[in-house]
Formats: sequence, C-alpha cells, structure tokens
Amino acid sequence: MLQHLFFGKLKTVTQMIAIILAFIDTSYYGAIFDGRLTGYTYWINFFVTMMMTICVIATIFSGYDYIKNGKDLFKEEK
Repeated sequence: MLQHLFFGKLKTVTQMIAIILAFIDTSYYGAIFDGRLTGYTYWINFFVTMMMTICVIATIFSGYDYIKNGKDLFKEEK
C-alpha cells in the first residue's frame, strides 16, 4: 500500500512542477540534447525534460500498481 501511495504522489508532484516549468520554457521537450541551448534556457528545458520523464515513469508504475492491486474488483461474484 505504501508503494502505491508513493508512485501516485510522485506522479502528481512531478506533473505539477513540469507543467509550471513548461509555461516558462520556450523550447520543445528534449531540446537540451540538440546542444543549441545555453544558460537559462538550457536549465529550464533540462528540468522540464527531467520532470516530464519522471512523471511518465511514475504514471506507468502507478497504473500498474492500481491494476495489480485492484484486479479482484473486476472479478464477478457468483
């Protein structure tokens, strides 16, 4: 149960941070890998890219955990 809560909370926090930073970022996702960004724009895009990536991974684990722990809810009672 604790792991279940952890991934859900991690997903929510990283998602909110990523959305706020994405409003500030003028570059596309992963632009840091092009090598064209410097200074402020590099670091904003770096943090947006990291937060979005962590959010996607946490969403996958959280969804898997929900399905794994809730599979009994889908069984029909006879």
